[in-house]
Amino acid sequence: MKKQRINRPKRNKVFSSNYVPKILLVLIIVALLIKGFVAYYNGTQKRVPKSLNGAPCKTVQTDSRSTFFKTKPLLPNPFCIINNAVFFNETDDKYNAVEGQGADPKTFIFNGYAYGKDAHGVYYRNTALSEADPATFVVLDEWGYARDASHAWFGGALMYNVDAATFVSLGHGFAKDKKHVYQDVHVVANADPVTFTPLSEFYAKDAHHVFAQMHINDQEEMNVIENADLSTFTALGNYFYAKDSHGFYCKGAPFTIADPKTFVLIGNLDVAKDATNVYDECTIVKNANPANCSLQNISACNVPRLKDYKVNPTGNM
Repeated sequence: MKKQRINRPKRNKVFSSNYVPKILLVLIIVALLIKGFVAYYNGTQKRVPKSLNGAPCKTVQTDSRSTFFKTKPLLPNPFCIINNAVFFNETDDKYNAVEGQGADPKTFIFNGYAYGKDAHGVYYRNTALSEADPATFVVLDEWGYARDASHAWFGGALMYNVDAATFVSLGHGFAKDKKHVYQDVHVVANADPVTFTPLSEFYAKDAHHVFAQMHINDQEEMNVIENADLSTFTALGNYFYAKDSHGFYCKGAPFTIADPKTFVLIGNLDVAKDATNVYDECTIVKNANPANCSLQNISACNVPRLKDYKVNPTGNM
């Protein structure tokens, strides 16, 4: 007798093709949730967009009592509130939480530059300044100088051995107290705080010396220009060039290659020319046309870094 074949039902495969799309969808959802969780709760390093789950970025109030805004009223406010937490604007669409959401959104205000404070503390960008007193903290200028009753800061960095009671901004990145003159956080050696006057970001003078920012021992620092004529010394523009009765200077050194009779600056671009040459930051520019080099015809200057330069009234970059 022929043995009858028994048709057994097929076993279902563990990973049926019907389940693959569903599994992928679940994994994608989980990944997005984890990414959002990390972005929102990763302390001071977290980065989130201008809105979070539909919550917009609300700009915080500015400090109406700050003298900073009387001279710089149009500087942008980098702080905002998203979902009842304070954030600092790092780029156009990225924000960092201020000290891991430790800032108080109800009392937080913008003080100027990149400083903010609430009822309990002071912050630079998204980091708390542990030594700062919010009751007496003030921002002094657009360079980043600030102080309270006992301390001073530059760009969020605490300055040591400063007399806070007499600490003031001098502009152009300089400050002083009753004892010293400072550029950034560094003391300017041999400078007299009573008579020190900045001439530009690069040059300054007091009753006894002319100073220039020079590159010495792999550092940029203010040093005395030996044999400069104090009474006639003048900065040209805001950076590298200057002159006195002896001649021209570039980066604090005598600039003897320039023709003193025809030497002129091209706007405020660190570019200059005379009848023979065009100069970019103290160096002769090859294949330039000094006769036609001007703000309106910047291509004739042949300075590579200015190839995309567009004319504006001040001649700045």
